[in-house]
Amino acid sequence: MTLEIAGSRSTKSTVVFNHPFRLGRDSREFPPGTYTVHTHEDVYQGVFDPIHIAISAELIVNLDGTTFSRFAKPEELRSALELDANCTLIADGPSENPDRLSG
Repeated sequence: MTLEIAGSRSTKSTVVFNHPFRLGRDSREFPPGTYTVHTHEDVYQGVFDPIHIAISAELIVNLDGTTFSRFAKPEELRSALELDANCTLIADGPSENPDRLSG
């Protein structure tokens, strides 16, 4: 069974970062917020349903009235989102003094 590239597609979604973050090896830190992401995928066809494989993620960044794109590997975006979620879990996690009553 051979796979043949049948084209490409882009999908649009949004992601939310609750903390400052970096993508991949980029030293630039981006602020928390909601970002638009365009995921670029190759589409492969065979004797089965099409397979979509993400090849890049384009983060749309709006800073100080300027809009620009930051391209990253899909796994770099996933890692940044996972790190952000872990930071939120740590910040919102159990109290360091669970025996102390609140209020």
